[in-house]
Amino acid sequence: MDDGCSPTVGILIFAGFVILDFVVFGFIAAMQNLNEAAIERLAGEEDRGARLLRRYNVVGIAYKAQLNRLNFQILGVYQKIQNNISTDYYLENDKLVSSFRSDMDVEHWNAALDLSYRFSDNLRAKFNARYYHTIIPGEYNITDNSVIASLDINYYWKNLAINVYGSTATSRINRFSLAIEKNPAIYGTSISWSHKGWHVETGTENPFTKHNRYREYANFSIYNYSRIQTSRINQRTGYIKIAYTFDFGQKTSREKSDMDRNINSAIMKTN
Repeated sequence: MDDGCSPTVGILIFAGFVILDFVVFGFIAAMQNLNEAAIERLAGEEDRGARLLRRYNVVGIAYKAQLNRLNFQILGVYQKIQNNISTDYYLENDKLVSSFRSDMDVEHWNAALDLSYRFSDNLRAKFNARYYHTIIPGEYNITDNSVIASLDINYYWKNLAINVYGSTATSRINRFSLAIEKNPAIYGTSISWSHKGWHVETGTENPFTKHNRYREYANFSIYNYSRIQTSRINQRTGYIKIAYTFDFGQKTSREKSDMDRNINSAIMKTN
């Protein structure tokens, strides 16, 4: 990269319109346990095929530039999914039935900022920021806002590499289950050394966090649930990794062929 060059700028504008037609009986039956009465009722509807078409409308704009040691990109996207297929619950003969529906739309707004900076040949850093705004209007009127940021720093010195990283907590709507999923923040560091065939690495993740919990919850008109889960693998962890790469490549010797090109024959002869 030439530090004295003028900035190179790229602008990308894109738009998409995609229509996907599904054969829903086999696909949905594999996802949800529908009763026969519900399937017969859906199959009898004349406009069923039109309602189960999913339309994707995507419009976005991106701006990308390089200024000496700084690279950055700004992105904005709007996405609308019409007739989104999602989970639904209803009562039938005093029983709670899990089914599906396709009469609600999903709207996404997404803004992103990506930065990378080379402080020197040894020190480099990357920063990412995301903003998500999701709306599912209609009967449930679900809305979620989420801001996510992450930082990744790398330092190299001879055969040694040091990495420090971190990411904030996340919150997203699952458009199939209509549940809001919340994931905790993560952070960690690692140190690695490489020489010839050897590679040694040690690291840790979430060293100062005792309990990382993942939450998922949904609010339907007749059914609500909230689930909190945790796992030992996502708690405070540390590791040591040692690897050696063996070279099993076969060495091939090459010699120049001494060929007589002055013979009067169509068959070439070598000595």
